[in-house]
Amino acid sequence: MRARAWGFARFAAAALVVACSQDLLAELGVPVAEGYARIEEVVPRGGYIEARLVGSNAGMRFLFPGSPPCRTVLQAAGGVDWRRVGPIGEVSRGATSCEAVGIASLAEWRDRRSPTLGAALAGGDDPARFSLVFADPAVLLLRGSFPQAGQIGWRSSGDVVAVIPHTQECRSAADAGRSPMSHHAAGPIALSLSGPAGPCPIVGLARPL
Repeated sequence: MRARAWGFARFAAAALVVACSQDLLAELGVPVAEGYARIEEVVPRGGYIEARLVGSNAGMRFLFPGSPPCRTVLQAAGGVDWRRVGPIGEVSRGATSCEAVGIASLAEWRDRRSPTLGAALAGGDDPARFSLVFADPAVLLLRGSFPQAGQIGWRSSGDVVAVIPHTQECRSAADAGRSPMSHHAAGPIALSLSGPAGPCPIVGLARPL
């Protein structure tokens, strides 16, 4: 009887771990059910590839490494398989897979995660400090420290790549290399910088490559 009871306890513990992992993934904003998904609007962004992933219940924009496997998976026609791997997820096509390293739909991601997670990971009032690492006509990529990123559940604020629009306000903030940072609990902007020329929305966050 003790052996049977111990076996049941181990099974229950394992089930609890799986359930907690799934809950954590839900809190982190994993937006689509596992399975078939469509890849749309694939755009290179420096060393990253930005792509929209559309599943059975949602669609969001992600940032992937611009590696040969990711280019193979993302830029071919047809659908991909989506799995909940790592903190964000992974797409695959046959034996080739590519793990997402960033989110380019921060407001949607904020709205899908548990509000208690941001409270636990909230940063202080320190300003963001960064350097400009990439620019194209559409976006600028900044690498540095973004303390308020924890407010939307991003787990590492000390070395992050932020995606901002290439506007006059954002270029001014990028050139300054330092800016107050704000978190917005609702609305179309989740995080923003306050640059010399005005506010600048942060539209994406990614791990450095």
